Amino acid sequence: METTLQWGRFHSISANASLMLEVNAEGTVAAWRDTEAGSVYGERVHYMPRGVRIVSAPSKPLRFFPRGNAAPAGSYVLNNGAGSFRVVVSPAGRIRVEKL
Repeated sequence: METTLQWGRFHSISANASLMLEVNAEGTVAAWRDTEAGSVYGERVHYMPRGVRIVSAPSKPLRFFPRGNAAPAGSYVLNNGAGSFRVVVSPAGRIRVEKL
């Protein structure tokens, strides 16, 4: 998940375009969407590994802007039954991981 978020931030900056990350209701798929065209980046659909789920995410899809900042800031909690991690995205777009 951290790698997926880092890719979205980097791509938003380098392409000078906004991107939005949508997570499905089951918490098993995260997909990047072009905010202007509305299309999903096909190669950037991230399927969670077997047994891993995103159990908590921001209420609105995360969006990275061309300057690298993010809105809404928030966190994604991932769980696989053996443990949990929180991936936090700050308003400045910085990403960090915490073990819960």
